[in-house]
Amino acid sequence: MCGIAGVVGQGAHRYRHQVERMLDALEHRGPDQRGLIERADAVLGCQRLAIMDPEHGRQPIGSADQQVWAVGNGEIYGHREVRRALGDPVLPSGSDMEVVVPLWRRHGFDLAAHLPGTFALAVYDERSGRALLARDAFGERPLYWTEPAPGLIAFASEPRALLESGLVLRAVDRAVVAEVLRTGYVPNGSCVWQGMRSLPAGRVLEVDVGRASVVERRWWHPPERQFDFTLAEAADAVATELDRSVAEQLEADQPVGVLLSGGLDSSAVTVTAAQHRPGITAFSCEVPLDSELDWAKAVAAVSNVDLQVCHVDEGALGEDLLAASRSWGEPFGDSSAVLTWLLSRFVRERVSVVLTGDGADELLGGYAVWARDALRASGPPPPAPRRLPWRRAAPPVGSAVARAYASYRNYVSPAELASLGLPPRSADDIDVSAYRWGTVEDLCRFDLDAYLPGDILVKTDRASMAHGLEVRAPFLDRRLAELCLTLPPHCKVDDRHEKLALRTAFSTRLPEGLIDRRKQGFGAPMDRWFQLPDVDALVGDLIRDRRSPLYELIDPAGAKPILAAGGQPAWTLLMVALWWQHHREPSSS
Repeated sequence: MCGIAGVVGQGAHRYRHQVERMLDALEHRGPDQRGLIERADAVLGCQRLAIMDPEHGRQPIGSADQQVWAVGNGEIYGHREVRRALGDPVLPSGSDMEVVVPLWRRHGFDLAAHLPGTFALAVYDERSGRALLARDAFGERPLYWTEPAPGLIAFASEPRALLESGLVLRAVDRAVVAEVLRTGYVPNGSCVWQGMRSLPAGRVLEVDVGRASVVERRWWHPPERQFDFTLAEAADAVATELDRSVAEQLEADQPVGVLLSGGLDSSAVTVTAAQHRPGITAFSCEVPLDSELDWAKAVAAVSNVDLQVCHVDEGALGEDLLAASRSWGEPFGDSSAVLTWLLSRFVRERVSVVLTGDGADELLGGYAVWARDALRASGPPPPAPRRLPWRRAAPPVGSAVARAYASYRNYVSPAELASLGLPPRSADDIDVSAYRWGTVEDLCRFDLDAYLPGDILVKTDRASMAHGLEVRAPFLDRRLAELCLTLPPHCKVDDRHEKLALRTAFSTRLPEGLIDRRKQGFGAPMDRWFQLPDVDALVGDLIRDRRSPLYELIDPAGAKPILAAGGQPAWTLLMVALWWQHHREPSSS
């Protein structure tokens, strides 16, 4: 994990100072080493968190002839196999990122499809005058960019870095603020700052410096067909691929642990990791009166792990909210973000890398537990064929299931947004034409495109990187994820449960009762927290006070009823206010 930044295009060397300012803003992501190279048409920089070959794996990475340079944030799992496939080229370090340059030489703009693992990266080829920005299939690692002049691209791992460069105006996109209040997060591919964009998950940006040409292209597409599996076959396949993925992601030259909430997904990762690393440290978070800690302890007892618990001090929550919200860069309404931030701080004092269960819900229909009404929108799913793979139907619009599910996370109405002086967006404005299965598959793929990269992975990235902690998600290994996407509906949900293949795979390896548990989720008791004195003081300063900077963005008359109603809309409103307080002006540094 690292923070990367740069400028590519004709005369880019004039922007070295701006890149240095971006690296200053990213130092928390990579405190171990700063590297920067300057060429006539490119300046690339990296703040490195040293996980693989800490002593020698420095960035930027250059070719032997110094014609190709690369910076990257992420981990290339199985990089030794990639080296062997390349013919074992002589590379200057054992860093996983060393394979990027020879892969570029072999595949050019198709590099990303041949790169296993999780990444956000930039490559500049001085000889050909080409550059590439690329983001992994699911958006685990962030990458923001802007085009301050035609053909001139500036990029960074976080939006604050681009703001601090001075290459982007500090102007808010009010339509994106409306989306944050509606759903709790910034949509994948968007950015709250005008003139800045997030490179969507699974995309590349191809730059031809000489022609001042910039083309965005999708390099990864989810599988378009599902295969005939029995539930037992699906469970065996998922267990096998998860075992391989966990083994690869345990590889590091720094201490590794695992996050254990007590739910099914993190428990499956934990028991698998413990088979490869007996005694591995697991980390849980205990929220007063609202915790899965007893289940985490039960998993730890049967899997030979050392469980360490982060206890949330609600007496310091106001201070923690202020500190955590500084790291988000954009407004973010997920109530578990501060918990993830606190847990990351606790974990980083003990290890440098952790594995997590993120991604299983999106791949295996876990959120159907709360959205079964969407599944009923078009009646029971069609039975899977017994022998041949099948392709989805292709009607001209999305399925009724997809349309119903688009309204699932819709926390404020168009009328409420209009009362705030914001564009009156609704779920009806969401394009669901790509989701045509009419089964749980529409839920999975909608969340892969929206909720996973927009909420879950943003939360994990910002919270962990605020403390220099690397988080890895074995379920988002591309081979395992594609396997899950090819499973038929009857291997994912039935009338009682979700993630059936995973439940079946671990039915004999987890504590009695856990397999049949209803999903609890990792959230915060928002309404109780609003009653805490220091949180109430924040609300008073940032929302109830009509002089609050928040009302530079929204109408105070519309805020009053939302705050009075409480719950998720009020929480998101407070998070928008905290974000704006931190980011409305340049940092003093």
